Amino acid sequence: LVVGYVSLSFILASCAGTSSRMSRTLSPSEKNAQLEKYFEQTKDIDYVIKVLRDEDHMLRMEAARILGETRNRRAVEPLVTALRTDKHYAVREEAAHALGKKKDPRTVDALIYALGDKESTVRRLAAASLGEIGDRRAVEPLLITLRKDRSPLVRSVVLTALDKIGWKMSAMKTLPQPESIPAVKEKRQQFPRI
Repeated sequence: LVVGYVSLSFILASCAGTSSRMSRTLSPSEKNAQLEKYFEQTKDIDYVIKVLRDEDHMLRMEAARILGETRNRRAVEPLVTALRTDKHYAVREEAAHALGKKKDPRTVDALIYALGDKESTVRRLAAASLGEIGDRRAVEPLLITLRKDRSPLVRSVVLTALDKIGWKMSAMKTLPQPESIPAVKEKRQQFPRI
């Protein structure tokens, strides 16, 4: 019991950053392993959600991955926030992937918004997640991405996502215009053309 308590104290200290000397000596992969081990032992989802706002993007990525694997519905909103606002593309990638695992219809708008991300890997994972969720609201934004995106890999994933949703190419004669999507309108209002 004492050994278990000491090891848990070490994990908490290194994850929570209570000992800055200890945190500095751990590599990013060691920090991630410690966070994963801590969550496995405690199931403390509140702490993992808190780590999603850590200054270390590698820890934020690990937190997003853990939240994607948990069945707790409280993980959805922090992942949506990370997808929309995180400054590091790798965290947004992990959040997009995690939301696809959730298959929660509440995440569709955030994933549609991510189809306009500046990083192609985020767009690709958002499209894949929309395909996993299978919500028909994603069809029009995916078609616009298919028409506008310059990345062949993103377009390929969009076609797979449309197929998973059940949309057939013969169902529409012309592709929709980007202005018809609320997320695109919102984005253009936030960032006016100069």
